[in-house]
Amino acid sequence: MNFVILTFLRRTTLTEKHSQAMHYWSQKELINEYTMLKMIHLTDTHLVEKGTRLYGLDPYERLKLAIKDINGSHKDADCAVITGDLTNWGTPEEYKDLAEILSHLQLPLHLLLGNHDNRGN
Repeated sequence: MNFVILTFLRRTTLTEKHSQAMHYWSQKELINEYTMLKMIHLTDTHLVEKGTRLYGLDPYERLKLAIKDINGSHKDADCAVITGDLTNWGTPEEYKDLAEILSHLQLPLHLLLGNHDNRGN
């Protein structure tokens, strides 16, 4: 599993309500500002059933620790993105365990499946 913290500058356009506070700008001129976007990216969790080891590691416990660290150290992030492979075999039990772990995440979450994932489960 890989754990990456990404930060971006995103450009936002101020709306007309902001233009009153900035009366010195022309109404026709677009006023832009930059804001920070922080996104947590986890990839290739390869989750197997709880208590099962994969290549000498316990993906269930490793993901639990990653979620704990994200909740403790990265509460300021805008979202978390987890890209596949979410599970190793794509079994219903693996997805049940995945859902249980991810229910503790305190950020908006976006998931993307990988080739090990079973779209039917």
